[in-house]
Amino acid sequence: MISIFLIVVVAFLVIFLSFFFFFLISLFSLSSFTLKTYEHDKNPRKKLIAKLLEKPGDLLITIMMMCIISDILVQNILASFWKNSASFLLNVGVPLLLTLLLGEVIPKSFAYPKAKKTAYLVAPLIAILFKFLGPLRKFLSVVTNYVSAAMFSFL
Repeated sequence: MISIFLIVVVAFLVIFLSFFFFFLISLFSLSSFTLKTYEHDKNPRKKLIAKLLEKPGDLLITIMMMCIISDILVQNILASFWKNSASFLLNVGVPLLLTLLLGEVIPKSFAYPKAKKTAYLVAPLIAILFKFLGPLRKFLSVVTNYVSAAMFSFL
Protein backbone atom coordinates (compact mmCIF):
# COMPACT_ATOMS: atom_id res chain seq x y z
CA MET A 1 0.00 0.00 0.00
CA ILE A 2 2.74 2.45 0.94
CA SER A 3 4.70 1.49 -2.18
CA ILE A 4 1.81 2.41 -4.46
CA PHE A 5 1.32 5.67 -2.57
CA LEU A 6 5.02 6.55 -2.94
CA ILE A 7 4.96 5.78 -6.65
CA VAL A 8 1.91 8.01 -7.09
CA VAL A 9 3.60 10.80 -5.12
CA VAL A 10 6.78 10.51 -7.22
CA ALA A 11 4.75 10.53 -10.43
CA PHE A 12 2.89 13.64 -9.23
CA LEU A 13 6.17 15.36 -8.34
CA VAL A 14 7.74 14.57 -11.71
CA ILE A 15 4.64 15.92 -13.47
CA PHE A 16 4.76 18.98 -11.21
CA LEU A 17 8.43 19.47 -12.09
CA SER A 18 7.77 19.07 -15.80
CA PHE A 19 5.01 21.67 -15.69
CA PHE A 20 7.26 24.20 -13.99
CA PHE A 21 10.04 23.74 -16.52
CA PHE A 22 7.40 23.98 -19.23
CA PHE A 23 6.25 27.29 -17.71
CA LEU A 24 9.81 28.52 -17.35
CA ILE A 25 10.65 28.00 -21.00
CA SER A 26 7.31 29.36 -22.16
CA LEU A 27 7.70 32.61 -20.27
CA PHE A 28 11.39 33.19 -20.91
CA SER A 29 11.28 32.41 -24.61
CA LEU A 30 8.92 35.28 -25.38
CA SER A 31 10.65 37.94 -27.44
CA SER A 32 11.19 41.46 -26.15
CA PHE A 33 8.94 42.70 -28.96
CA THR A 34 6.14 40.42 -27.77
CA LEU A 35 6.58 41.65 -24.21
CA LYS A 36 6.46 45.29 -25.35
CA THR A 37 3.19 44.66 -27.15
CA TYR A 38 1.82 42.79 -24.11
CA GLU A 39 2.57 45.82 -21.89
CA HIS A 40 0.17 47.97 -23.92
CA ASP A 41 -2.41 45.32 -24.73
CA LYS A 42 -5.96 45.62 -23.39
CA ASN A 43 -5.98 41.97 -22.39
CA PRO A 44 -5.23 41.79 -18.63
CA ARG A 45 -3.56 38.39 -18.90
CA LYS A 46 -1.08 39.68 -21.47
CA LYS A 47 -0.35 42.63 -19.20
CA LEU A 48 0.20 40.14 -16.38
CA ILE A 49 2.77 38.26 -18.47
CA ALA A 50 4.62 41.51 -19.17
CA LYS A 51 4.48 42.44 -15.49
CA LEU A 52 5.83 39.05 -14.40
CA LEU A 53 8.75 39.42 -16.79
CA GLU A 54 9.59 42.94 -15.60
CA LYS A 55 11.61 41.21 -12.87
CA PRO A 56 12.97 38.15 -14.66
CA GLY A 57 15.39 37.30 -11.87
CA ASP A 58 12.63 37.12 -9.29
CA LEU A 59 10.44 35.10 -11.63
CA LEU A 60 13.28 32.69 -12.33
CA ILE A 61 13.98 32.25 -8.61
CA THR A 62 10.30 31.56 -7.92
CA ILE A 63 10.01 28.88 -10.59
CA MET A 64 13.38 27.36 -9.76
CA MET A 65 12.41 27.11 -6.08
CA MET A 66 9.47 24.94 -7.07
CA CYS A 67 11.64 22.84 -9.38
CA ILE A 68 14.34 22.29 -6.76
CA ILE A 69 11.80 21.33 -4.11
CA SER A 70 10.32 18.78 -6.52
CA ASP A 71 13.78 17.42 -7.41
CA ILE A 72 14.73 16.99 -3.76
CA LEU A 73 11.45 15.31 -2.88
CA VAL A 74 11.73 12.87 -5.80
CA GLN A 75 15.29 11.98 -4.79
CA ASN A 76 14.42 11.48 -1.13
CA ILE A 77 11.21 9.55 -1.70
CA LEU A 78 12.88 7.16 -4.13
CA ALA A 79 15.85 6.71 -1.78
CA SER A 80 13.47 5.86 1.06
CA PHE A 81 11.50 3.57 -1.25
CA TRP A 82 14.52 1.35 -1.93
CA LYS A 83 16.11 1.94 1.49
CA ASN A 84 19.51 0.34 2.06
CA SER A 85 19.01 -2.58 -0.30
CA ALA A 86 19.38 -0.49 -3.43
CA SER A 87 22.53 0.25 -5.31
CA PHE A 88 23.92 3.67 -6.09
CA LEU A 89 22.41 3.35 -9.56
CA LEU A 90 18.89 3.00 -8.17
CA ASN A 91 19.27 5.68 -5.49
CA VAL A 92 20.83 8.28 -7.76
CA GLY A 93 20.42 7.13 -11.36
CA VAL A 94 16.69 6.51 -11.44
CA PRO A 95 15.72 9.84 -9.82
CA LEU A 96 18.22 11.65 -12.05
CA LEU A 97 16.83 9.99 -15.16
CA LEU A 98 13.22 10.74 -14.15
CA THR A 99 13.84 14.37 -13.32
CA LEU A 100 16.20 15.02 -16.20
CA LEU A 101 14.22 13.43 -19.01
CA LEU A 102 10.61 13.65 -17.86
CA GLY A 103 11.01 16.73 -15.73
CA GLU A 104 13.30 18.90 -17.84
CA VAL A 105 14.26 17.83 -21.35
CA ILE A 106 10.88 16.73 -22.69
CA PRO A 107 8.90 19.71 -21.29
CA LYS A 108 11.46 22.15 -22.66
CA SER A 109 11.24 20.65 -26.13
CA PHE A 110 7.45 20.99 -26.13
CA ALA A 111 7.27 24.44 -24.51
CA TYR A 112 9.39 26.43 -26.90
CA PRO A 113 7.17 26.12 -30.02
CA LYS A 114 4.03 27.00 -28.02
CA ALA A 115 5.50 29.73 -25.81
CA LYS A 116 2.84 32.40 -26.33
CA LYS A 117 -0.09 30.08 -25.82
CA THR A 118 1.41 28.41 -22.77
CA ALA A 119 2.51 31.68 -21.18
CA TYR A 120 -1.02 32.99 -21.65
CA LEU A 121 -2.49 29.93 -19.93
CA VAL A 122 -0.10 29.74 -16.97
CA ALA A 123 0.39 33.42 -16.13
CA PRO A 124 -2.32 33.53 -13.40
CA LEU A 125 -0.92 30.46 -11.63
CA ILE A 126 2.63 31.79 -11.78
CA ALA A 127 1.43 35.18 -10.52
CA ILE A 128 -0.17 33.52 -7.49
CA LEU A 129 3.03 31.58 -6.74
CA PHE A 130 5.10 34.70 -7.33
CA LYS A 131 3.08 36.58 -4.73
CA PHE A 132 2.80 33.68 -2.28
CA LEU A 133 6.52 32.85 -2.37
CA GLY A 134 7.57 36.51 -2.39
CA PRO A 135 8.77 36.70 1.24
CA LEU A 136 10.76 33.46 0.99
CA ARG A 137 12.20 34.49 -2.38
CA LYS A 138 13.28 37.87 -1.00
CA PHE A 139 14.90 36.26 2.04
CA LEU A 140 16.77 33.72 -0.09
CA SER A 141 17.89 36.44 -2.49
CA VAL A 142 19.33 38.55 0.32
CA VAL A 143 21.12 35.57 1.86
CA THR A 144 22.56 34.40 -1.46
CA ASN A 145 23.69 37.93 -2.35
CA TYR A 146 25.67 38.13 0.89
CA VAL A 147 27.10 34.64 0.47
CA SER A 148 28.05 35.37 -3.15
CA ALA A 149 29.67 38.65 -2.15
CA ALA A 150 31.67 36.94 0.59
CA MET A 151 32.74 33.99 -1.56
CA PHE A 152 33.50 35.85 -4.74
CA SER A 153 34.67 39.23 -3.48
CA PHE A 154 38.07 38.66 -5.09
CA LEU A 155 36.60 38.61 -8.62
